[in-house]
Amino acid sequence: MLEGIHKVLKPGGKFVSITFGQPHFRRRFFEAPEFTWSVEWNTFGDGFHYFFYILQKGKRSPESNSHQVTLPAVPSFNMLHEELESEDYIFRTNVDEL
Repeated sequence: MLEGIHKVLKPGGKFVSITFGQPHFRRRFFEAPEFTWSVEWNTFGDGFHYFFYILQKGKRSPESNSHQVTLPAVPSFNMLHEELESEDYIFRTNVDEL
């Protein structure tokens, strides 16, 4: 999947991945030597943590090839499992702030 995304992204293009996958699991795939993109990630959520990975094609990140960006505090909310199933987190996320 990542090879296909890397192939079709233009230089400077961004790919955003939203997942429960923690950085210590995902970074090894995102930072494979054949990819020429920088990797940043943001964490948010209360209870369950979501990870937003932002990959920008063009050059690799300095040093460890990645860094974590801290987002402003997300308001805390408490929902039952049934309510979470119908909740659409994509529409509640402002990608312009990433």
